[in-house]
Amino acid sequence: MKKGRYSGSKNILIIEDNDINRVQLTEILAQRYALHFTRDGKEAHDVLEELQDGVALVLADFKLMKQESFELIHQMRRMKVYRHTPIVLTSEASPADYAEYEKLEETGAQEEITDFLMKPFYRSIVLKRVESLILLYETTNIINALEKDALTGAYTKEFFYREVQNYLKENPEESLYMWVSDIEGLKIINEKYGIEMGDAIIRLQEKAREKVEGFLFGGRIEGDKLAALVQERAVPYIEELTQKADMGIEFPISKVVIRNGLYRIRKHTTLMAQGMYDRAILAINRIKDTYGIYLSVYNDVLKKDILAQRQVVENAETALEKRQFVVYYQPKFDLLNGKTGGAEALVRWISPEFGFMNPGVFIPLFEKSGFIRKLDYYVWEEVCREMKEWKESGKPTVPISVNVSRRDFEDENLAEKIIGLVDSYGIEHELFHIEVTESAYSDNPEQITKTVKAFHEAGFVVELDDFGAGYSSMSALSEMDIDILKLDMSIVQKDNPRAEKSVLECSMKLAKMLKFKIVAEGVETNEQVERISSLGGEYIQGFYYSKPIPKDEFERYLMKEQ
Repeated sequence: MKKGRYSGSKNILIIEDNDINRVQLTEILAQRYALHFTRDGKEAHDVLEELQDGVALVLADFKLMKQESFELIHQMRRMKVYRHTPIVLTSEASPADYAEYEKLEETGAQEEITDFLMKPFYRSIVLKRVESLILLYETTNIINALEKDALTGAYTKEFFYREVQNYLKENPEESLYMWVSDIEGLKIINEKYGIEMGDAIIRLQEKAREKVEGFLFGGRIEGDKLAALVQERAVPYIEELTQKADMGIEFPISKVVIRNGLYRIRKHTTLMAQGMYDRAILAINRIKDTYGIYLSVYNDVLKKDILAQRQVVENAETALEKRQFVVYYQPKFDLLNGKTGGAEALVRWISPEFGFMNPGVFIPLFEKSGFIRKLDYYVWEEVCREMKEWKESGKPTVPISVNVSRRDFEDENLAEKIIGLVDSYGIEHELFHIEVTESAYSDNPEQITKTVKAFHEAGFVVELDDFGAGYSSMSALSEMDIDILKLDMSIVQKDNPRAEKSVLECSMKLAKMLKFKIVAEGVETNEQVERISSLGGEYIQGFYYSKPIPKDEFERYLMKEQ
């Protein structure tokens, strides 16, 4: 095995048997990266196992990989450390090779390959492609690091839900439960003893839960709420532990009270993991502030809450007819110009029966029922009508972004429908921004990519919302034709400027490199404003400047600013 090690801190593995190509790649890359050469996949596999620091990129000759049935690529994607490492195939720019690419789908390797690079190699193209792919890889690694909660070592919410769905799919006949624990009065503990004490209690609690026989894996869903997927044999142990308020755990302080909820998962269930967690929480809420009871199992009594949710859905049509849904606007502050650069349209339900309802209650229910498609169209039309009114009356007008939900993309004519609506009100396309969430992309990437392209070609500005909240961010960036990247509020609010690796900083660098404008959501403090400004952010959205406000108040907001 022949290897070459050169200057640079990031490892690149090059699988190439042509000496001229090897020399050329050395001249292009050696000053910036540590290069490792092999002539086939077997040697390459040995190098991958030897390198302690991992590999940031693999450049592999297409024909060599094809001769070995792409086995090395398959092996890498099965190895956790190399699951997201960019793999670039290099090949002669010939019709024969192009034809071979078309057959890659038959090998199952197509989805595992990151990019293609044609020979002969051109210095500027190779350097730019390698640099961008390595940055994309590093950003992916930082975001994937969020898979595990730093405090407990359990999964974070999104990854926990994903693993639950995967396990149920692979084990449809197994008897399983969703187990959720909630520390009562953790805020008081934090205030009285300090946050470090609260963290220690959460950490000890998770360790104790993991020792229960039949425990499969756990997740920290929010704050002090820990969830777990457990086998049926775990239930007697949970019942025994929860006879005591502190579950028998030796905490540093006394009088820790932990409430627990169990939800029995039906075999072959169609209920999503979020729904199972919600039902376990309903069980906990039933025993809140109840002395001596620390475990509750979801049952028919708790179904009344589900029925109440159903009532919300059933009242939706009437509410729409009576125009109980009202559009609010949350300004986006333009850091470069020092004034409002746009706003996001957000829907609120002001119901005579339910009062002012939190969107977090009805939006998920409407998405599930499909009513969200009617509501979204209502909002789009309200925005068009109000923008036309502003325009005709000479009032200040700024770009307004509207949300397009995952269910909207089920309509193959979505782009034509919105374009027709906007045109009917005489609104300039560039003033009507389209917001797409990255979670919507993960549902139907092909359809969404096609629709977003149609929007972009028609002159609409497209924004990717909630970037970093899920785990499809990198794919969404590479596939969708977008203009603006909206950083999820969790990235902003959890940022630590003193940390060695900052998700916020890395995400903004990636956005800049890909030439996206940036909107930072959830900004609440002057320190966050200064941090985002120092990193080159363009827009800020959050309570620091304004909460979502009704139309009349938004008009006054703009007039006052003008």
